[in-house]
This record gives sequence, C-alpha cells and structure tokens, in this order.
Amino acid sequence: TQVFKPSIDNYALYLTTGMIVWIWFSDSTTESSGTMVLNSDMLKKIYFPRSVLPISIILSRTITFLITLVILFVILLATGYGISRYVLFLPVAMVVMMTFMLGLSLILSAVNAYFRDVQYIVTALMMAWIWMTPIMYVRDTFDSAIMDFILSANPLTYLFEMFQDILFWKFLPSPGLMATCVGIAIVTLAIGILVFRYLERDFAEVL
Repeated sequence: TQVFKPSIDNYALYLTTGMIVWIWFSDSTTESSGTMVLNSDMLKKIYFPRSVLPISIILSRTITFLITLVILFVILLATGYGISRYVLFLPVAMVVMMTFMLGLSLILSAVNAYFRDVQYIVTALMMAWIWMTPIMYVRDTFDSAIMDFILSANPLTYLFEMFQDILFWKFLPSPGLMATCVGIAIVTLAIGILVFRYLERDFAEVL
C-alpha cells in the first residue's frame, strides 16, 4: 500500500516496538501538560519546585515502560527473533528520550497554566503526530518530497529510529543519529527550562 511498506519482515514486531515507545512518550507528555492546573490548589498552598510535577509523571510512565519492555523482550525471544547485545545501549536511549520529554513537558505544562485548552490541543496533536512518525512504516516508504520534509523536520523521527535500531533492527545507532538525538533532547530541555522559569513566576495568579 501507499502507507505501509510491505517488505518489512516481522512487521508485527516492528509495529509493537514502535508502539510501546509511542505510548510511553504520548502518555508522559499528555499527562504532564495538565499537571499545573490539576495540582493548582496544592501549588497555591505549598511551595516546592514546580518542575517536580511533570518530572514525577515522566518517571511514573517510565516505570510502566520498563515493565512493557520486559514483555517485549519475552515476545522477541518467544518468537525466535531474539535480542541483540546492543540492547545494553537502551538506557542511554531512554535518558535521551526522557530529556526530550521533560523539555517538552515543561513547555506544555507552563503554557497550559495560562491557556487551559493547551492540554486538549496536545491530545489532538498526538493523534496526528503518530502518523508523521515512522512507527507504522519505515522512513523511506514514501517517494514524496513533502513527506520527506515532514519526517526530516519531525524530531521524533530520529528518536524513534534510535529505539528501532536497538530493539528491532538489532544494531547500534550511528554516531550521526545519536548526535542528532542528543542535540534535539538538549535543545528542547534548554528551551523548556527557560520557558518554564519565565512563566512560573505568575502561576499563583493564573491558576
């Protein structure tokens, strides 16, 4: 078809690998975006670093992700597909992804404190974003300059390819891919910290 590349062997495993990472990312980001509003009463009464709220959501969802990973490993072994030694690199990939998620969550949770509809926009955005990320297809599926631009501009393309390399393709992500992912994560976190620190000053008034 035009959407899915039929030449992917073990497509079900490819899809499963991408989806567990997507659920981790989507749940962490969506839930984190509403933390300031959801905990507004506590924020008005008790002072503590506000960034703890999105961080706690990400850590909670990461625990769930780890449990899901164990299930994935069982499936990979049970089907005979196997696990490569490069899975030892997975913690590094997770730290990179968590850094990206934290930066994005800081931005969304802070902006949502001022504009309450942001949380719902994020939910809708996730429904579109998943189709712009190579989870149900591989990056070279489309012979289209527009799709190539969209995928190249999408930071999740690189982050998901990093996980797919380790878990599905069973090889170490290239230095270029890793550098790109680390750069995306650091820049997103830096922007997130700046935006959050600027907006959190008036949280008590707007919440």
